[in-house]
Amino acid sequence: MNKEASTTESPIPNYVADNDWEKELNYKTWVTKAARFQANKRLLETHKLSSITISVLSCCLIIAASLPIYVGNASLPFPSYWMNFLITSIAVLVLVFTQIESSSHYNLEAHKFHTNALKIANIYNELRIAKHIEDDKERFEAIISLTRKYEAVLAECENHDPIDYAISKTKKSEYFTLTEKEKKEIFKEYDWKVRKKYHILIGAVTLFTLVLTAAVILSPVISEVMPDAN
Repeated sequence: MNKEASTTESPIPNYVADNDWEKELNYKTWVTKAARFQANKRLLETHKLSSITISVLSCCLIIAASLPIYVGNASLPFPSYWMNFLITSIAVLVLVFTQIESSSHYNLEAHKFHTNALKIANIYNELRIAKHIEDDKERFEAIISLTRKYEAVLAECENHDPIDYAISKTKKSEYFTLTEKEKKEIFKEYDWKVRKKYHILIGAVTLFTLVLTAAVILSPVISEVMPDAN
């Protein structure tokens, strides 16, 4: 990317101050294609985490539902209706979570962003070529045509998330003059926005299932060793 599209420390970018649409379009296509490629990566990661989470929740549900079958209701450390309530609650959680995640269509949205980014990248390349047209009128017409094409491509899908633009900036940290602290803050925000809810849900449900399984399996042993424990 040429420094002609860079911004100064002033709140007004050079291309705006100079009223240079050619430079502005060059900059916009450059940053937008990078952000939308990043949106594709984010959504693919989200889809993967979503699938893993649904699988883990389903496994936990199967394990919890199997406990009364293998140990018998008499061995449960609490009334059987409580066990039924817990199993039903987990089943509802899995169902609701699966419906919400499925309706988000992460895979489809990722494909849309990737296709859109490729189109913008093509416009960016055409613009780079058009800049070398010597005839001013011909170059102006080419830039106008590419501007309309760019606007049409932008409208083909919803806008990317601000975190996508932020992450794409970290890959060009020298150009955007990002400090290590700023990059860490961006990565931290990305982690919370994309990964944390899945990690927390997987951890919480897995821990609950392990504790429940241990309580059910160890309950007869504890009753024999400590008859007055119940």
